[in-house]
Amino acid sequence: MTVPVMGSLIIPAAVVAALFVRAGPYLAATAPFNVRFASRALADRPVRLANFGYLGHMWELYAMWTWVAAWVAASASASSTPYPNASTVAFATIAVGSLGAWLAGVAADRVGRPLIAGGAMAISGSIALASPLLFG
Repeated sequence: MTVPVMGSLIIPAAVVAALFVRAGPYLAATAPFNVRFASRALADRPVRLANFGYLGHMWELYAMWTWVAAWVAASASASSTPYPNASTVAFATIAVGSLGAWLAGVAADRVGRPLIAGGAMAISGSIALASPLLFG
């Protein structure tokens, strides 16, 4: 049901983008690719750790977004308790995550990014590890 509705909005969205979206006044030219920047980033330990932490988190996050609706639907079918719509639960799960990200951003500005990022990843990983206990 959702796919046809979203699919029907593609053409109007493209028209709106073509007619009304323009580059901003501060558009900068794209920097040329330089392979030495990658080697410099890998050689710099703080930058390397930040990049790998971000890549690992995004891998986990996209995997969760992909599987949460299927997991909720399978959990609902295995449960004797009535469940709400799996799509609604999946949306709520992702929405709560965005609220957590916003709150973590506010806290990071006050407390410090490394502490909050580490805590957020620990919470996220703990929830992922606890998910089998919540099944059904």
